[in-house]
Amino acid sequence: MSVIGTPTLSAQEEAIATGKTVMHGSVTDRVLRMYEAIRSYGPPRVSLDRAVLFTESFKDTEGQPLVLRWAMALKRYAERAPVTIFEDELIVGRPNTWLGRWAIVYPELDGSVMPAGVDMFRKSKGKPGEVLVTDADEAIINKVLTTYWSGRDYATGFHQELPEDTRFMMFGPDPKNLIIWTCVVLATSSMRHSQNWTPDFSKILTRGVKGIRNEAQAKLAALSEPRALIYKKPFLEAVVVACDAMTIWSRRYAQLAADLAAKEADPRRRNELQDIARVCEWVPENPARTFREALQAQWWGKCSTASSRRAAPWGRGGGTSTCGHFTGRTSPKVA
Repeated sequence: MSVIGTPTLSAQEEAIATGKTVMHGSVTDRVLRMYEAIRSYGPPRVSLDRAVLFTESFKDTEGQPLVLRWAMALKRYAERAPVTIFEDELIVGRPNTWLGRWAIVYPELDGSVMPAGVDMFRKSKGKPGEVLVTDADEAIINKVLTTYWSGRDYATGFHQELPEDTRFMMFGPDPKNLIIWTCVVLATSSMRHSQNWTPDFSKILTRGVKGIRNEAQAKLAALSEPRALIYKKPFLEAVVVACDAMTIWSRRYAQLAADLAAKEADPRRRNELQDIARVCEWVPENPARTFREALQAQWWGKCSTASSRRAAPWGRGGGTSTCGHFTGRTSPKVA
C-alpha cells in the first residue's frame, strides 16, 4: 500500500503560500507600508547613476594608481548621485530614486558584455526574474558605458590573460566569446569575487571616518622612504578620499532632510526629518553615540562598500559583504 506524505513547508514557503507578511513577532505599520510599496512597484529596475559617474571619473583619472582612481570615483558618486528620502524612511541612503527594487550595473567588471545582458533582460519581460531596462537605460549602456569599457573591463582582462589551451577549455573555439562557457572547466568567479566577508564596521562606529582619515593623514606625513612613497602613498591617499566621500554623501542627505523638514506640514514627520538631518550630519564623520546613529553609520559603510564594488547588499552575486555581529558592536549604544 502506498503512503502519500503531506508536504512540509518551511516558514518562508508557508508565508508565501498563505500571504503572510510577518513570520515572527510583529512589525510596525511603517515597515508594512514600506514593504508593500516596494513590492508593488514592480520588477527590479536597472540603476545606472553609479555606473555613469564611475565611468566619468575613470575617464578623468587614467594613468593614476588604480586604488586612488577607485576612491576618486566613489567621491564623485557621493558628490553627484541623486539623493532621495521617501515617506516613512528613518534610515536613509540608496542608489536609486524610486521606492522599489533595483539592480546596479558595474561596467568596470563586465562592460563588454552588457549589451548581451540588455537583450537578455528585454526577452525576459513579463517572465520570472525580469529586470526592467528602459529605452533610455539601453541607450546609456550601449553608447556611454560599453563604448568606454569594452576592452578595459575585468572580463576582457581575465579572458586575455588565460593561456590559450585553458581559454579553449573554458570558452570554446571562438576567441571573442566572453559569455558562453563550455562547462568543461569553470572559474569560481570570473567577473566578481566569491568570498563572504565582513568589513570592520566597528571602526566607523567607534572612531568615525574622521578618526580613520586622521590616521591615514598621519601615516602619509610620516612617509619618506622612496619605496613607501610609491607603494603606500596612493593607498593612504585613497583612504582619505574615501573617508571624505562617505561624509559628503551623508551630509547631502542631512541637507535634503533639513530642506524637507522646513516644508513639512505634519509635525510628526517634520520631527523625523529633523532627526534624520541631525544623525546624518554627525555620522559617519564622527563616532556613533546612540543606537540610531550606529545603525545609520553602519548603513553608510554598507552603501559605500557596495558602491565601490559588487557585493551584497546592492545587487546579487559576487559574494557577500555581511553586517557581522551587529548587536555585539551596538549593545553599548542600546544601553
